[in-house]
Amino acid sequence: MMSPTTLLWLIAGSLMLQPLSTDLYLASLPHLARDFAVTPAAVQQTLSLFVIGFGCAQLIGGPLSDRF
Repeated sequence: MMSPTTLLWLIAGSLMLQPLSTDLYLASLPHLARDFAVTPAAVQQTLSLFVIGFGCAQLIGGPLSDRF
């Protein structure tokens, strides 16, 4: 079993991943639109799906963490 300190660092690190990945994704939006030759609106829709994916993961991960 993990020590409480290790578990705390693991949880804190996990909580930082979503904002970090969103910020990195936002910075790449203009490049994605240019490289794939799509409209900025189409690229912005991928950001919405990206955030929805994180939300759905919470719905799945929450009950699993309670169970185990």
